[in-house]
Amino acid sequence: MSLGSYNKKSLGMSLIYIVIFVVLFTIFGYANFTLFYRQAHCNEFMVGDDARYQSDIPDYIDVVKGVDTEFEFSYPLLFDLSRVLTRFLSPEDAVAVAVLVLNMLCIPFLTLFFKKSLGDDNNPVSVIGSLIMPYVIMLVSMLWVPGGNEAYGLDFRYLGVFTPNPWHNQTYFAARPFAIVAFLFFGRILSYYEDSVNLKDYIVFSLFLVLSTMAKPSFTFVFISAAAVYILIRLIFHKFATLRNTLYLGICFAPTIIVLAMQYLSTFSNEQSQVEEGIGFGFLRVWSMYSGNVTLSLVLVLVFPIIVLVFNFKLLFENRAYRFGWEFFLVGTLEFMFLTEEGDRLGHANFSWGYMYGLFFVFLVSAWLLFKNTVSRKNHISILLIQWSGLLLHFVAGSIYFVYLLQGGDFTQF
Repeated sequence: MSLGSYNKKSLGMSLIYIVIFVVLFTIFGYANFTLFYRQAHCNEFMVGDDARYQSDIPDYIDVVKGVDTEFEFSYPLLFDLSRVLTRFLSPEDAVAVAVLVLNMLCIPFLTLFFKKSLGDDNNPVSVIGSLIMPYVIMLVSMLWVPGGNEAYGLDFRYLGVFTPNPWHNQTYFAARPFAIVAFLFFGRILSYYEDSVNLKDYIVFSLFLVLSTMAKPSFTFVFISAAAVYILIRLIFHKFATLRNTLYLGICFAPTIIVLAMQYLSTFSNEQSQVEEGIGFGFLRVWSMYSGNVTLSLVLVLVFPIIVLVFNFKLLFENRAYRFGWEFFLVGTLEFMFLTEEGDRLGHANFSWGYMYGLFFVFLVSAWLLFKNTVSRKNHISILLIQWSGLLLHFVAGSIYFVYLLQGGDFTQF
């Protein structure tokens, strides 16, 4: 094959890739906007006195309108973007579009991640995977027991079990694209930070961690805790021989820690609030409000990651990024188990957002590992099929949940 014909073929494949990406992006974006728009205009979709398209977005719209709200939102990114858009749109539409833009940013970030990490443009499985996997990850949800969860101590399929993709909380989605970039860059940094410093990686990581915190601090609160434990263990393992480079990495966290401190003071020291009393402790004090069987709740939402872990357990010790994904999830789970917000915020289960970020990223690293093993044919076909079946179950369940919400279903009753 001549160089000219090869280049034409390569260009043709690139154009096909772009067209498929645009088509999938448009379809998914339209479905997202339909949901966010209906949530923002939920009052227009009421049936009698029955509310539909329930979510947290009405409170965010009130903030954009300048209406006093019950609680202080100390993370301004979504609200500031929405205020800019109100120059052209109504407050309801502005918030819906802002959420759409931020959530859809995840797609190119995840597509680029899968494309770069698999790194074989001549392998059709690799190419197709980089196009499809981002949508799979952004739709997966919890599973439920056939016939209903009620017989096993769970009143609902969502509440108490939770999901990597909570469609009713728009600030979760607002922070996620920045959280994805911060997480992925940190995973790359882990492979070399003890031996060298890459200033570009450090700046990008630090910037996106700050942006995530300014959109919603839930990811950051878990991330900093997990990173601190990981780095400290590595430092002790090396008998503090890597202290200098570890401190260089630690500097990347300084801007975010400052932002977190300001958010804490704004939320819990505001005179406007008479009920927000800070952080408390109690084992399953909040989680047990929503689940009578926390063990089953964990199993139902972790079937796929657990299956991948069983067949790739040794990689926990060989692959730092995969290991950190599980450590991040574990820290998020422990924080949700033991930490609470006191006062009227107790029942809001706000530490569940960190747990759900943990779910999202353990799904991400598990899906990445599965796809990498599929492309390289590292596992036997039967083992791969078992793992893919687990992911398919979560994807189908998540699609059912998304359609339920798109039709006006109440997430609290699902």
